[in-house]
Amino acid sequence: DLFKGKVSSTVKKVLSVAGLKSPAQMTPDELTEFERVATDALGELKGELEGEYFPLANSSSYLAKPGGMSAQEAESLAVHGFLFQTADPTGRGVFADQEHRFAVFVNAPTGQLELLARATSPEETVVAERTLKQLETFLREQLKSN
Repeated sequence: DLFKGKVSSTVKKVLSVAGLKSPAQMTPDELTEFERVATDALGELKGELEGEYFPLANSSSYLAKPGGMSAQEAESLAVHGFLFQTADPTGRGVFADQEHRFAVFVNAPTGQLELLARATSPEETVVAERTLKQLETFLREQLKSN
């Protein structure tokens, strides 16, 4: 075979929180506060949805990781399509599960939360859509209480 490889797709859902400006219009303090609220909620995920938050490189807004993610972490996320770029990393980052099946962008250019899940087959697309629905339901409930 001349061509080899896998076909993969990304299922995506953008969530904007009512009453908040878009990340592009937020002040650094507003971005940092939403990052805190979102990462507190994401930190409550358990089981197959459990993961880790990686603030963008050079961000100093997430106290648990001053300076943001390492170059190695950024490369690993980028390989899986789970990294976004922005001029100002303040209050922005990526939450991902260990297997890199899904990610949540915090304060992404497209909205406060961008949920992504990877799929390499039609069957996995169904699983990816179900995962995003679980994440969305969980985040809506968590953010309501904050």
